[in-house]
Amino acid sequence: MGRTPKLTTEVKIELLEQYFAGGSPSKLSEEYGINVRTIEQWANRYREYGSEAFRSRQGNNSYTAEFKLQVVQDYMQSGVSEERLALKYDIPDRSTIHKWINKYNGHKGNLKSYKIGRTAMTKARKTTLDERLEVVNYCIDHGLNYIAAAEKFQVSYNQVLLLTHNVQ
Repeated sequence: MGRTPKLTTEVKIELLEQYFAGGSPSKLSEEYGINVRTIEQWANRYREYGSEAFRSRQGNNSYTAEFKLQVVQDYMQSGVSEERLALKYDIPDRSTIHKWINKYNGHKGNLKSYKIGRTAMTKARKTTLDERLEVVNYCIDHGLNYIAAAEKFQVSYNQVLLLTHNVQ
């Protein structure tokens, strides 16, 4: 199920036309009940993508670990702002990149892929001790790739997560 935006695409474009025509950001903010910073972000996305900037997204986006690392490295090497990178890579909000950078710099773990799908939602099934050991070893040998382990052994993502964390 997609998110329900506060304003329709048509209203956002109408607001931006007023903004581009020299309308006061603070007055537009008050009139539409939108933060001034949000209006500026919409304006930047609209300049970059046109009306596609406001397309409806179904749920959360899923990014691979490689993509996240590419964006973080681009940030580190180029010095481009998080907002510019969000535009460049079509990431809805700069805060997503900010979280990736903090995680990368804080060494709080790897930038892991995030994927919800059939594996993450698989019902838990009973496993033998030998199967659990095999799942844990596979997961550890494959860089704690919980999704791959869950798919390979046909168990739930949470089972893999719990089994692996109980061992560490």
